[in-house]
Amino acid sequence: MSSIFGAAAGIGVACLSFLIQIRPRLKNRDFGVDSWRHLDEADVFRRNRRKLGATPGRYLIEKPTDYPPLIRLVLSIIPKKTLEKYEWTVAPAFDAIQNILLFAVVWSWTRRLDVAVPAQLMYCLSPLVIMENSNLTTRSFACLLFVCGWLPLVIHLNGGPIGWLAVGVFFFGLLFLAHRLAI
Repeated sequence: MSSIFGAAAGIGVACLSFLIQIRPRLKNRDFGVDSWRHLDEADVFRRNRRKLGATPGRYLIEKPTDYPPLIRLVLSIIPKKTLEKYEWTVAPAFDAIQNILLFAVVWSWTRRLDVAVPAQLMYCLSPLVIMENSNLTTRSFACLLFVCGWLPLVIHLNGGPIGWLAVGVFFFGLLFLAHRLAI
């Protein structure tokens, strides 16, 4: 019974985090530093299925983008109209997954709800997390990939099988394709 209550608490805090992060966008959906470039690049890839690149003539500086391609490839899977309507939920959704993962890790290590939930709350109420995820950014996706790479390495370093090392290396490889500051 306590594990069901714990899971509900963890999911509840992740939902709270999602709501806090989308709140600024409920009134003003048209903002974001790189949001429109990500959407444009995803659309170009969706149409061409072979190369990324912005639509010519849409930007002041007509140079290739320096962003690694993975987030834009992931975004290109979502239908254009759906993505343009709900792009403001993408980064908070990735962060909500990370928030649930944080709860699961702390819960599995401590088996204490009074430790796992405050860990989640400290993370989700951090002003920097809220600010960064209020628009379409690569950071929440990259942070999720980092955690998915770090956890298997910790398991391997604590006596886990070599397969965990491979999983960690795989996710760190994806991380390098997802965020330019990861390197």
